[in-house]
Parts: sequence; C-alpha cells; structure tokens
Amino acid sequence: MEVKHLQFELNKSYLRGKTFIYPTDTCYGLGCLLSDEEAIKKIYQIKKRDVGKPFSIMVLDKLMFKRYGQVDKNVEILIDKYLPGALTIVVSKGRKIPNFFNEGFDSVGIRIPNNKFCLKLIKIAKEPIITTSANISGENSLYRPADILNEFSGKSFSERPDIFFNGGTLCEVKPSTIVKVGGDNLEVLRQGELKIS
Repeated sequence: MEVKHLQFELNKSYLRGKTFIYPTDTCYGLGCLLSDEEAIKKIYQIKKRDVGKPFSIMVLDKLMFKRYGQVDKNVEILIDKYLPGALTIVVSKGRKIPNFFNEGFDSVGIRIPNNKFCLKLIKIAKEPIITTSANISGENSLYRPADILNEFSGKSFSERPDIFFNGGTLCEVKPSTIVKVGGDNLEVLRQGELKIS
C-alpha cells in the first residue's frame, strides 16, 4: 500500500484501476472511480463485505448529483439544506450509473462531502467516487493513520487498498446519516452525526 500526502500531484490516470483510502468529513473512507468495475470488486474483498450490500457514491455538486440520481423537489430541498455535509440520500439511479454498479438495485446513495480533499478527488476524476468506510465490515470506523497501517500491513494484494492518502488523525465523527426518499416519504436508514429536522 502506497502512502501519499494530501498535496501529492494527482491525475486521473494515477487513480484509474486503483482502490484508495482517503480522509472524509466523517471517518476515513475507502473508494475508487465509479467506472472501475474491477476496483469495485476489490473493495468488496478488502472489506470482506457481502456482495449483496450496495455502495454509495460521492459527487461534486448538485449538477453532478442530478446526472447520477433522480432528483425531485423533496430531494432538492434536502440537497439545498444539508449538502455538502454528512448526509447520504438514497434515490433512484440516474442514467449515468453504470449497469454493473449495485447490480440488482434500482437506487443509489449519493452525497456531496464537506471535505476539500474528497472534492479534489472528484474534480480530478471527473466522475463520482465510491465511498464506504475504510474498516473491515462490522468493525469500528478508522480515524488514525496508525490504525489504518495496522489494519492493512501484511495483507495480500487482494486484501489491501493500493493507496492511502494520509490526512492525519481525524475528529471522531459518526459516519453519514443515510435517508431514503420516496415521494413525500423520508426514511432514516442510518442515524449518523447529522440530524434531519
């Protein structure tokens, strides 16, 4: 696993085909480009995650959100009120979501992060980034570089991320709140730090 500082000069070709750990506005995240089918498969292996569990994506802004998810007036109200921030909104898939992503699901969780490095990654990629917490499924979220290095050192290539973008120790904030919107109904799927009022 390569360790890089946040000022490392990035380009899309460097990210293509790779899995990476990166700081977010909550805990450390694990991701790859949305278009990288093989890298997405590797994230399932790294996390030891059930392939039946879908991943969410991070987008740059409301315009990109609308390209990858279907946005009605209720979703737009949530975007305008809470994003960028620690809220993931589950909506029907938009036309630009690849067929292989979250196969078997007609919805996708999308968020706009309140984190400069996350936004830099998305800008460079010119597409959404897969986002999931960097820990093994069922284990605690990771906030410290030492914990990340301990978690993945000595693991085989298929069980460790390719890159760790080291943002130092993060404040221990709960993962994002996840809500599902269907018409006028709003269901909280996971309660995080952010409370919907």
